Amino acid sequence: MGTANFLFNHRLNVVSGLSADEFDFESYNEGIDENDKLYEDDYESLRNILSLRTENFITDLKYRADELGSDRGVPPKSHRVNRLLIHSDMMLADDDRKYSDRNFGGTKLAEIWTETVFFGEVIRLEMAVVLRHGYYDGCSLDQYMELSMPDMAYAHFEDYGDGAPGEAVDYIIEEFDNYSVATKAQTMRYRLGIENRLRALEQVLWQRYEELIEPYCEEYRVSARFNNGETWYSKVAA
Repeated sequence: MGTANFLFNHRLNVVSGLSADEFDFESYNEGIDENDKLYEDDYESLRNILSLRTENFITDLKYRADELGSDRGVPPKSHRVNRLLIHSDMMLADDDRKYSDRNFGGTKLAEIWTETVFFGEVIRLEMAVVLRHGYYDGCSLDQYMELSMPDMAYAHFEDYGDGAPGEAVDYIIEEFDNYSVATKAQTMRYRLGIENRLRALEQVLWQRYEELIEPYCEEYRVSARFNNGETWYSKVAA
């Protein structure tokens, strides 16, 4: 797959069926009258089809997250994983440019968050699920993770990394000291415990994310990148 350059933070999840480059004309035209068949040079009709599919994807993803019925095999809007309460909110958000980087626009489709309590204060880790269009073709989901402490009005640690949360732990210790919740001497002894809690929060967020996107996306990795910016991708083996 080399036609679409994607921007992504943690994992590249390409939405299936929304790429003009990989559109299955044979399958689409099966059983259709000859006069109504779609051909590769009918760009306007193809664009309309992919636009409708994108809208349907957004609608179905929101419904999947909010669906409380167990017959769909989806956890309810709020549920517990390993004693942590997970929330998901699939409200369509306008593109306010917050999730735009370089030439890539982004529209937030969902927020997923979970919380823990430390020294009596809530620590929240949340993931924004953002729909992006590829630079040339296709759509992908991007993820932005942010750490916050809701009772501390200005305590936000943006661009939380997928991996060792060392900087986030330092941030928590610093903010607890700044807000006179606990001194650094008091919290430093729990440094490893804070890190383990953040890893647990992160793990369940990714679990919830994967449950939501599983029917729609395929995970890709970068297989080649060239000096002119062109990038090739390959599917991650199941």
